Amino acid sequence: MSHRHEKIQELLHHEVAELLQREFAFAGILLTVTGVKVSSDGQHAAISFSVFPNQERQRIGEIL
Repeated sequence: MSHRHEKIQELLHHEVAELLQREFAFAGILLTVTGVKVSSDGQHAAISFSVFPNQERQRIGEIL
């Protein structure tokens, strides 16, 4: 993986985490971006997140 590709993933991780914190207020729920993978051509990204408490995971996933 190139240095540029890594930097894009890091930047996207940071921006998505900030966006979620700023735009979504889930009372009593901790939402954390755990990973970002950008395709080699830069056209697509997969973003992983964790939710605590775990029983809220499906509901939060549907919202996002």
